[in-house]
Amino acid sequence: MRREGRLAVVFVFVACSLGSPAGERGERGPAGEPGPPGEEGPEGEPGAPGPPGDKGVPGEPGLPMAARTIDLPLEDEDCPAGGHRVELGPDRNRDGLLDDEEVDEALSLFVCDGRDGRDGRDGRDGRDGRDGVSGYQIVTRIHTGIPMGASGYYTVSCPAGTRAIGGGASPYAEGGILFSSIPVDGGSGWKVGYINMTGLDDSTLTVKAVCVHLNP
Repeated sequence: MRREGRLAVVFVFVACSLGSPAGERGERGPAGEPGPPGEEGPEGEPGAPGPPGDKGVPGEPGLPMAARTIDLPLEDEDCPAGGHRVELGPDRNRDGLLDDEEVDEALSLFVCDGRDGRDGRDGRDGRDGRDGVSGYQIVTRIHTGIPMGASGYYTVSCPAGTRAIGGGASPYAEGGILFSSIPVDGGSGWKVGYINMTGLDDSTLTVKAVCVHLNP
């Protein structure tokens, strides 16, 4: 009897499944709790670099630097032999000068003088020099009547016993050209080379020499 009853129940279930329409879908049940995180995957390859960003806004210009020097006396605490203190700092008011409130102590420095060294030994006396000249005098000679366009040498002689150590000349009018000024051979006088380009047919030239007595 139990065996026949089980067959009848199975038959009824199959018949209902094949011939009966499906019912409406029931409401979605609540979500289950999240499962544990999976293992970390392998690191991917680096991506291509992105495009450069926009240029930033320029900053404000910096302050110019200024400096000043202070002389330090002898026996100064920082420079016993004297010297200088060089002070630096930003020129905040841009006046080109370093004011007291602009001094940056971290940038200041000292330039100290060294102490005097010992005196060296006196050197040997040198040889006496030759005697100098004495009794110099300036001798003058005036050359007149130099025609226009004339070119030549004009001289002045020193007195006997003297020698020329210098000389020169001056034209009477503008336009004269001096092209030489040298002592006469042997030093007995002075001569100058002169061209009359003054436009005058009667030009004047003054020649002078510095003559001295030479000691033997």
